[in-house]
Amino acid sequence: MEKISDKNINKEINRDINKKYKIIIFVTFLVLLEQLTKIIILMNRDKLPITVINNVFMLSYVENSGVAFGIKVGSVWSFIVINIVILGIIIKFMYSQLQELNNKTIVIFSLVLAGGISNLIDRVFRGYVVDFLDITSMVNFPVFNFADIMIVVAVLIFGVMMIKNIVKDGKKGNSDGKSNSTIK
Repeated sequence: MEKISDKNINKEINRDINKKYKIIIFVTFLVLLEQLTKIIILMNRDKLPITVINNVFMLSYVENSGVAFGIKVGSVWSFIVINIVILGIIIKFMYSQLQELNNKTIVIFSLVLAGGISNLIDRVFRGYVVDFLDITSMVNFPVFNFADIMIVVAVLIFGVMMIKNIVKDGKKGNSDGKSNSTIK
């Protein structure tokens, strides 16, 4: 009987290790892809802006020393420290709860990590974040990058999942008024 439980434990350990490697590979791929887009923009910044879709979308070059979407904060180094702490908390949470997290939740956290790490790389090595996706000719909105998109998409997926859980709980008609929501 003890051998069976040892096998099950080994299977769970291997499953967790495989999940961790998949997360690391996925996040690394997204960070490398995002950094590649910034390198291409940096190499061609003298040719920018380029109109991609008239009155809608341009490729531009902006050095963003602020937080998300150019919001200004204190020094770059204070934001770097805050960024590292937040990323550390996310990583610690993911790995401590790995068995409990479903694939959608892992994708959400991975997108946030990839976007946060990529913009952190910019802040550490350049002192600013490279932003280049520009829709200001269509709406008054700050120039952004793919890391920003990853984070926003993660938040949107999370929001949709939460709304679906709230609706599902409402259909169950909990008589005690307590929610049975878990992120699924």
